[in-house]
Amino acid sequence: ESIGNAGAARLDLTLTGSPTIALLEMLVDIVATPTVAENRIAEIMTSAGYACRLTHLTDGRLRLYNAANTTVYTTTATYLTGARVRILLGAQTGTGTGDGKHRFAAYSGSAGLSTTPDETMYSSDVANASTGTTTVVRHSRISSTASSTATVRLVNTQVDDASLTPIGPLVAGFGAPTGLTATPVSSTAIDLSWDAV
Repeated sequence: ESIGNAGAARLDLTLTGSPTIALLEMLVDIVATPTVAENRIAEIMTSAGYACRLTHLTDGRLRLYNAANTTVYTTTATYLTGARVRILLGAQTGTGTGDGKHRFAAYSGSAGLSTTPDETMYSSDVANASTGTTTVVRHSRISSTASSTATVRLVNTQVDDASLTPIGPLVAGFGAPTGLTATPVSSTAIDLSWDAV
């Protein structure tokens, strides 16, 4: 089943240990384009703030921001209603504001299963990707305060905290992992844990 989103819904994956790398790959369905403002699709957070974030613009393009909230890349391709897209978003923190790493690519060919990105992969080894450890991969936070329209539906996701090398295409369906446990932490949040694979 896909995860539908409403309002400022989001899914946070907390990274354990002290990684400095986070690579998120997710398969999403575009269900609308933002009508008022750009909507956040994914963020990689660190112990010091954001490493990067990705948004969906009103014209359907995707935009990558660095840790200083500065635009570093905007696609020329547009991702409109009905498209299924695999998105790769990666960051490695640095010791300052110019020695981190960012990776970004979008794949819409073969309903997101293509291994060829729509545009050349954005890759920077002199990026402002924050400092410290990567702590949270946040995805499907698809609504800004200015626009509550859901634009992206999460179909599948995978995360790597050891490498910025693309993991590969994701399948559309997947079952619950073994040992899945949901623990309430507040009236609006739960922690999910499962057995390692």
